[in-house]
Amino acid sequence: MAIQIKAGASLAAACGLIAASPAVAIAPCPGTYSASQAEIAAQLVLNADGTFRYGFSYGALDEEAEGKWHLADERVVLETPNLVAPQFVATDDEPLAENRLRVDLDVPRGISRQYFTAALTLRDGTVVGRQFAEDGLEVEEDPANRAVSLRVHLSVFDIWSADMPLSGATGHLVRLRFVANDLGKVAFSGTVLTEREGALVLEQHDRTLAFRRVGRCQS
Repeated sequence: MAIQIKAGASLAAACGLIAASPAVAIAPCPGTYSASQAEIAAQLVLNADGTFRYGFSYGALDEEAEGKWHLADERVVLETPNLVAPQFVATDDEPLAENRLRVDLDVPRGISRQYFTAALTLRDGTVVGRQFAEDGLEVEEDPANRAVSLRVHLSVFDIWSADMPLSGATGHLVRLRFVANDLGKVAFSGTVLTEREGALVLEQHDRTLAFRRVGRCQS
């Protein structure tokens, strides 16, 4: 079951529980833990049967995970099953008579093309970034310094396509498909949560998340 968390909301209110005082030291045990910062909300549920659920919300980024947890040297260790990474699939590359580059991107329902950007490498080595509109991406090209390759980036999750060479002396119509697979699910592989000042600490997205227990341990 996905954990739905909205940044800025009270996690304690969302859970219907009262957060433990930050000053109270905790021992890792089954229960609900929460972490919040400006524009960030996160929750970790350690179940007594050895399973866990994790949810994280930061701006446009929402991610989750489910898997197994255990204690090693009194520290919580998270493991998730194998996940299938999202990928970009190039489906077509046609020449255009005009001096322009057109990139059509097929995305799953519910994902906006405006989340994607393209990094265009020009003939002189310059790299230029362009954001997709909802109807795709179209760039007027300089015939003397046209794009020789492109990469597509989903910046919210920091996912890049492979570098796609663009050959020929004319413009291009490139068609791509983004396959989401397990997009938004986090792969934890022996990830250790250290204890610091009474919290379970996880480093994620260049942030330090300090999870503090909400309520009592599960029995």
